[in-house]
Amino acid sequence: GQAAAAAAALVAAEVDGKPAHGLRRAAEICDALARGDVNAAPAVAATVRGGVVRVDGGGGLAFGPLRATLDAAAAAAETHGAAVGIISNTRSVSGRLAPWVERLAERGLVAVLACNTPAYLAVEGSAEPCLGTNPIAWACPRRDGPPVVVDLALAASSRAAIEVAAAAGAKLPRGVAIDADGKPTRDAAAALDGGAQLPAGGIKGALLALLVEVLSGGLAGGDLAVDSDDYHTMGRSLFLLVVDPAM
Repeated sequence: GQAAAAAAALVAAEVDGKPAHGLRRAAEICDALARGDVNAAPAVAATVRGGVVRVDGGGGLAFGPLRATLDAAAAAAETHGAAVGIISNTRSVSGRLAPWVERLAERGLVAVLACNTPAYLAVEGSAEPCLGTNPIAWACPRRDGPPVVVDLALAASSRAAIEVAAAAGAKLPRGVAIDADGKPTRDAAAALDGGAQLPAGGIKGALLALLVEVLSGGLAGGDLAVDSDDYHTMGRSLFLLVVDPAM
């Protein structure tokens, strides 16, 4: 169940040409499990009340709870016209969001999925990270053709891309990060070591990241970005909106 869902998500990232979110994550997931940061056998609990689906991830990875939430929220949306899914108490890697909303769009539904992260993002006028990169994805079906699918972090670059650049010794694009002194940097290692990421689109991206924080961590009652600097131990939350255009 849980292991299969995680493995499928990591392999799918490789197949889709997104190795930053793929098998390179397997070792760190195993390390987090070994440390006890992640529950290896979580008791995932779901409740459905009308168009609201709440899932407690039991302190495990998000992949299994996401699968459970999608199925329940899709059924609720097809009954009520729309549904909201709130996933709380997950740990560590949440992976790419695109495949989950794409699956719903292939079912004929419009979907939005968002997740909060630890504070990696600094806003204008400050060098102190205060918001997560807070990825958001959405998808909608098309009458003739595959669905439209969008998946983006609300930072100028995803955290995973900066980690990959640091490992390769590659330079970052301009406008992606600052160092520990708050100065712009293209050094990926400096960005990760006491530095901070910058929001996509300046303050507008930061405000969208704040919205994701409210919808995910806020509604779920989980950790907020400022509560943790380690996503292996942070109680991460996800927000899902599903709309049935046929209703």
